[in-house]
Amino acid sequence: MAPTKEKHKISAIDRLKNYILVAQPDSLLLISLLTFLLKSRRFPGKRTLAASVANFLGSCHLNRAFAMMEDQKISSGPRNDKMSCAAPNPMHWEDLRARSREEIVNRPGVEISDDHSSYEVGFLNAMYLVDPVRERILELWPDPSRELSEEFQILLIRYLVARNAGPVDGKDVSEKDFPGGVTFFQGPHTLHTAPIAERFGSDPDAFEVRCREFGAVPAPHGDRAMRFLPFPMIPVTYVLWRTDEEFPASVSVLFDSSIARWFEFDMIFTLVRVLTERIVKG
Repeated sequence: MAPTKEKHKISAIDRLKNYILVAQPDSLLLISLLTFLLKSRRFPGKRTLAASVANFLGSCHLNRAFAMMEDQKISSGPRNDKMSCAAPNPMHWEDLRARSREEIVNRPGVEISDDHSSYEVGFLNAMYLVDPVRERILELWPDPSRELSEEFQILLIRYLVARNAGPVDGKDVSEKDFPGGVTFFQGPHTLHTAPIAERFGSDPDAFEVRCREFGAVPAPHGDRAMRFLPFPMIPVTYVLWRTDEEFPASVSVLFDSSIARWFEFDMIFTLVRVLTERIVKG
């Protein structure tokens, strides 16, 4: 008698579980396999199976799988200039609802909303409502009509569930200075700064004016550097090197070393992407 499709599924998952036991926990291959499960349309129980595998990988690797899915969507075709309003994966909302209210409001810049079921979160010069009951995120001010990208919504949720990393270290580092950063931040995970170099590479003064609109302040790096506080205790500095006769303009990013206690690499990557889009497009 031929084995059923269900048996095939269970056997495949069991083999994957056995592999996880002997593989490196942060193996990109494992994350790719999880990504495949999340994307697969071949069987109706894909989310249950993916959740089973995710339990072995841990939540941070589940986040990386979602990030890889986003990267693949970006690289598979032209990106729409208008921010989409797609919703985060339900697993992100489940993670948020599983946290206690006291734990969540312990993050700097987070308050309970008037309805006592949602959270108000500041990002740059704006305030957002994160509603885990209705699974929605809205901008309260200054632009309630703004459409919010899926990656930005995920970023807000991941901030709410992040461990409070405490005060800043006061030490600026690049993404390549983190253990494993050289390997991760390359190819599709290269920090998204090219649009800033293209727009402001020949005009550092305009770059500073634009950044000040978001509350950024000058920092002593490059031809012009501006330090942002996207979240109250997470400074991010953009360093602009202007174009000249020999070299094109370039932009690098510096982080306080404490950011690694707040976010995994995928969310650091997402944070820079979101910041760049806000600087360039508003």
